[in-house]
Amino acid sequence: MTSWTQSKFRSSYSEGAGQLIPSQLWHNLAANAKESYVIRSGYVQSQTFSYAARLNYNYLGKYLLTVSNRWDGASRLAEGNKWAAFPSAALAWRLIDEGWFTNVKNLNELKLRASWGMTGNSGISEYGTQSYLNALTNSAFQDRGFTYYVYNPFLGNVDLGWEKSASTNIGLDFGILNNRIVGSVDYYYTKTTDILLPRTLPTSMGSGNNTPFQIYQNIGSTSNKGIELNLTTVNIRKQNFNWQTNITFAHNTEKILDLIDGRDIIGAVNRETESLLIGRPLKTFYTFKRLGIWQTDEAAEAATYFKDAAKTQPFKPGDIKLADLNGDFVIDEINDVQYIGTTSPRWTAGLNNTFRYKNIDLTLYIISRWGHDGIRLHRSV
Repeated sequence: MTSWTQSKFRSSYSEGAGQLIPSQLWHNLAANAKESYVIRSGYVQSQTFSYAARLNYNYLGKYLLTVSNRWDGASRLAEGNKWAAFPSAALAWRLIDEGWFTNVKNLNELKLRASWGMTGNSGISEYGTQSYLNALTNSAFQDRGFTYYVYNPFLGNVDLGWEKSASTNIGLDFGILNNRIVGSVDYYYTKTTDILLPRTLPTSMGSGNNTPFQIYQNIGSTSNKGIELNLTTVNIRKQNFNWQTNITFAHNTEKILDLIDGRDIIGAVNRETESLLIGRPLKTFYTFKRLGIWQTDEAAEAATYFKDAAKTQPFKPGDIKLADLNGDFVIDEINDVQYIGTTSPRWTAGLNNTFRYKNIDLTLYIISRWGHDGIRLHRSV
């Protein structure tokens, strides 16, 4: 089996001012009094090519085996790293078909599953492995405009390759009471290596605060492990009325195992989710700890804390109260920032009820996410 996908994006832009003959509209933009016209066009394309092979084996309907392999090539990645192989294998054992369960009442399905496989990710922007210049025309000399060139904020990486994830899964499917109750239990462990992420370069390499330079890198490795539970029950099954309930639960533990230089990558505090911390989830908040707002009756205490090392900018009522981690009464981005939380929940759960009366359906769905932080609105001192 093979597949080929291609994406093409073409764009054009033209602008003119001071047309001598307004009736020409946009059909002759060069005919204007000041020769002030702009013409731009662009073309972006990417493609992915894949080969796949799969082998299925079934013995007596009880023992099932599937082995497959994919070879994927992505134009977005660097030369020499565009292709990678992704094998997988899965086993299943239908325990219900064994003679041991012949006399077990009300048991309709019991299957044990195990699988291992690799997947890949090449999800970077087109031409993300190349450095190129942007042409700007917002400058002039003696009333004559000119074009100048600056580096694109994303720098190229000629060694960029596939992000790879190796996953192991063990699961059990079951059904009882004429499959009025069916469900599954799964345990999984996934290790992802060569993670594709943009990395902000330090100011020592020319990166600025307003437009920092970034580069895509295979930046490190992470692990995800957890359990997933799924249970479906048919509570009422009658000719004109049915009620079915589906319950889901998932618990996941995610953490960064390693980074490109073996150390945490600390981003700017005003971009608090850019930091990567070994032993923490991928998306974390690394910033000041907010304790509240300085109140008017706390003015004297607030004035003992400062926003600068020279101690010329004291805090005052109305400012955000930030934790002073090292006790020097100066709140700074070096000594007083810490891990606050993560966007990854500890567990998620869902409850879905479906009611059907003749040709009328009603669905009630409840979802819960626990143990994560949402978007923080206050980011600066």
